[in-house]
Amino acid sequence: MGNDVFHMVDFEWWNQLQSIKVSIYHGVTLKVLSTFEVERSPVGFSQSRIEALQAEIQQLRTGQQAIVASQELIKANLIHTLDILSQLVPPPLVFLCDWWLHAKVTFVIAWLIVVQDGTHYGAMFMFPLFLSLFILHASVKVFGSPTSTEVARVLACLFEKDVDFQLIRFDSFKGMSRKPDYLRLQPAGQALTFEHGSRTLVESREICRYIAEKFADQGNKDLLRKGTLERAFIEQWLQTEMQSFDPPTSALLFNLAFAPILDLEPDQEVITKSKAKLANLLDVYEQRLEETNYLVGDKFTLADLSHLPNTHYLIADMRCGHLLRSKKRVSNWWDKMSERPSWKKVLELQQQPPPVL
Repeated sequence: MGNDVFHMVDFEWWNQLQSIKVSIYHGVTLKVLSTFEVERSPVGFSQSRIEALQAEIQQLRTGQQAIVASQELIKANLIHTLDILSQLVPPPLVFLCDWWLHAKVTFVIAWLIVVQDGTHYGAMFMFPLFLSLFILHASVKVFGSPTSTEVARVLACLFEKDVDFQLIRFDSFKGMSRKPDYLRLQPAGQALTFEHGSRTLVESREICRYIAEKFADQGNKDLLRKGTLERAFIEQWLQTEMQSFDPPTSALLFNLAFAPILDLEPDQEVITKSKAKLANLLDVYEQRLEETNYLVGDKFTLADLSHLPNTHYLIADMRCGHLLRSKKRVSNWWDKMSERPSWKKVLELQQQPPPVL
């Protein structure tokens, strides 16, 4: 991967990870040594290896604050280390880095397994397992900017499903989407590309369906539902969003937000017609939401999620936000959706500065 992927590595985060690795390694060595001392059992290690470990632990102690080789202290130190690690790498893991950092994190987790059972067997069996899991999850890649409505829709779905992924950021307005490595995946140079192993997709709703089906047994299991009738209702509202909600809202977003950035004159006729179409459509939404909390029953589904990006931008704009806020149930529906942890994580990604290109 390396330089072929456009990303920035957080070197401070990397250094902290290395410190954690060293701390865990110290704890592992102490744990193994204490096992030998208490049980008088080699647990698969040769005598030379035991002596080497004893020498190593002595060396670790030399010139440093003495570490008492007690089970309780080791446990407390490891709990503290895990707390730090969980803050640095919150689930789901969103790696903005390369395969080498993936390997480092996997190494840390493998050593934690060793600590849990006090022998080298844990690493022998669990290291390949964790490595394969990380490779599998790291193979989910999203190319694009989190501020893009299409990309934000996919990111929200990934967070809902607790899928680990790699976000390769770029700003399509600055031409990154025309670089050869990206064009290999997305010949049209569009603003979104999703890659999972050998599978490449470019349409956000299709990608969300794929994620919900491929990772059906994890995260939010209600996104697509398994019942035939429920799935049909979800698909119906997804079509409504794509064919009736997206056209006027996207037209408004382009003319009100993006046209000025591109030094284009907003089309007032398009703005007026789009507002009228949206107002009429929202009457249908208001009527539907009189019966249920969400579009397909009382649980949040992909039908609701698909509306998040455009609604987020529109409702914050004083020129058209009133169209949604004037509908009581539509407004409440938005308030519930926008408070979901998955969407808040998307907003956090939108606040992070993009790489300097």
